[in-house]
Amino acid sequence: MTRSDSSRSVEETVLFAVTGMSPAILTETIWALAHEVPAIVPDRVVVITTATGRAGIIRELLEAPATAGTRSVWDELLAALKKEKIGADGKLRFGATGSDLRVIVTHDPATGRSMELDDIRTKRENDAAADFLLEALRSFTENADCRVIATLAGGRKTMGALLYACMSLIGRENDRLTHVLVDEPFDDPRLKPRFYFPKQTANKLIRPDGGSADARKANVSLADVPFVTLRSLFQKELRRLPGGFAGLVQSCRAGVAKISDESVDLIVHRDHCRAEVNGRTIVTNPREHLLLLFLAENPSIRLGSVYADMEDAINAFRLQIIEAKPESSLGDWRHDPRLLEVIRESDETIRKTISNLRRKFKAIGPDGNRVERALPERGRISFDWKPSSIVFEGK
Repeated sequence: MTRSDSSRSVEETVLFAVTGMSPAILTETIWALAHEVPAIVPDRVVVITTATGRAGIIRELLEAPATAGTRSVWDELLAALKKEKIGADGKLRFGATGSDLRVIVTHDPATGRSMELDDIRTKRENDAAADFLLEALRSFTENADCRVIATLAGGRKTMGALLYACMSLIGRENDRLTHVLVDEPFDDPRLKPRFYFPKQTANKLIRPDGGSADARKANVSLADVPFVTLRSLFQKELRRLPGGFAGLVQSCRAGVAKISDESVDLIVHRDHCRAEVNGRTIVTNPREHLLLLFLAENPSIRLGSVYADMEDAINAFRLQIIEAKPESSLGDWRHDPRLLEVIRESDETIRKTISNLRRKFKAIGPDGNRVERALPERGRISFDWKPSSIVFEGK
């Protein structure tokens, strides 16, 4: 795979990874990046993992095997890149320190103590991982002189999902999110010795079935995972909220809902039982239209918490509509005899009418769903819609 790097020049490229019990994703990703055109060799590697994952990375990648005179896998990787004349001098800074190899920490509310996670099994541990990951990534995405290449190939599925969410929340357009691809059988962790990169010294690998595979024949590549950069929409929120994954998600959800509402125009006709949402038409009956027209003309009204609280206001509006009916147009909906009936919630008239409107708006698709969610409901008797997005047609 090739990728032309047309992004602006940056001082430092950071490979940001989440890993669990498969440290090989680090060496595989670095090998794939170094063999893109042009080659990319990260200046620094930062790994988010568990206590168990840290032990595995140190044991498999950073410590030399017991055999005398052999190097660690990490040192072998650097030597292999140098032999291929891929400039790695002064780059790929990584070690067993807290700044490079970061273990997810949670807090015990009962004792007030912090502790490293061995695994992510519970909701509390998942929430802690999300907050930890967001804050760790933020330290790089808020640095204008740093470019992030994130990889989500390692760790439990929840860690990859959280990294994708964090990149969508605070990642930038010049950052990358990747997934490393390794062909069979080199992706099998049961190989002995394990596969780390094609030019590793131990290139004869024994499969579980007793057969062998040559590491030098492995194909390793990267797939870029597209993500939406929400930070361009919510710069103020991102600067105001220092951390908290759940809080940031909720803030962005509210922002997206607001943008969605502002992109939907509602047209309500005064002289026909019809409404339009971004060009899609719904046909109403006289009682439905009476209620819809009342809500559209009073979008900021608050009438209590139950449907019965609407009775007086909707009946007063009903009389206004009857008085304003044109005498010369007997076919006008405002002549319909059903409008003469007093509306009482004791027979669930209001609830049923709103239910019918919900069904009709939902039937026209996503834009209609936005209007449907703004209609009154028990606990909120109001029409939550922006007045400037409502247009009236006719007299």
